[in-house]
Amino acid sequence: MEEALVTWYLPEHITHLYYSPVYATLSHRQKLAYNRLHACYHCEMCAFLEGELPKHYLRAVAAPGTPEKLCRAAQALAKSEERHAASFRALARDIAPHLYSKDRYIFVRPPFLPSLILRRLFDWPPLRPALLWIALIQEERGTFFGEEVLRQSEQLAPEMVDWQRKHLADETAHLSLGEALLPSYWDAAPRWMRHLNGRLFRFLLREFLSAPKRSGMRVIEYLVRECPELTPRKMELMTAMRALDRNPQFHRSLYSRKIVPKTFALLDEYREFRHLGKSVWGYSREAG
Repeated sequence: MEEALVTWYLPEHITHLYYSPVYATLSHRQKLAYNRLHACYHCEMCAFLEGELPKHYLRAVAAPGTPEKLCRAAQALAKSEERHAASFRALARDIAPHLYSKDRYIFVRPPFLPSLILRRLFDWPPLRPALLWIALIQEERGTFFGEEVLRQSEQLAPEMVDWQRKHLADETAHLSLGEALLPSYWDAAPRWMRHLNGRLFRFLLREFLSAPKRSGMRVIEYLVRECPELTPRKMELMTAMRALDRNPQFHRSLYSRKIVPKTFALLDEYREFRHLGKSVWGYSREAG
């Protein structure tokens, strides 16, 4: 473990606590420990999303009249993302093997009841377009973060850099599929369905994919375990993590036109997302 604590795994500006004033008060060793734990959280989140979201591409292309080319692309994407999910889980184990002796997920553990309700809701076809938007924005966001890792590759752990280089080689094709599939799927939906999915998209981004909540608190829990001298500051650190929900700079570090330009440009075309900026602070309308 001591060897791991001399290595950065992610650029600091990708990590959450970096945007809190409390981050500057941590020692170098404590920042390295936090960086490593956040890298595990990052790998878990990527593994979870890349294991789940391609299923909704497959459901979308199952609609009558979908071009065969898109069907084949969706099937290839699903197989690719399954491999990616396994690789992200393996990377997390390499980063912190002592955390993953039994569990596949330490930080990303959605509450059972809300997860069950959401799964039941998404079994209803009219709600599936929201997940296509989630898949598109997360693919593009993941690509940006991977590029940031490569940009700072000389300062980061080689296993993280090597995997991100391989991962990015596949992501361009995945983004192209989402860009091709979503507009036709969305345009064919009646207005009430688009309105409902627009609200659901805002809720999902806000509740699960923006400000750190349960997962962020778990990272702090493990940070204090690995740096017991921080025990007296545990509540201070958790309060700082929660306060990021009110931090515009932090929100712009998650979603902005620099990070997800293609998705934001597509969202601009639809009036159902005109209020998205209330939930996603980095978004403001540029059209429509």
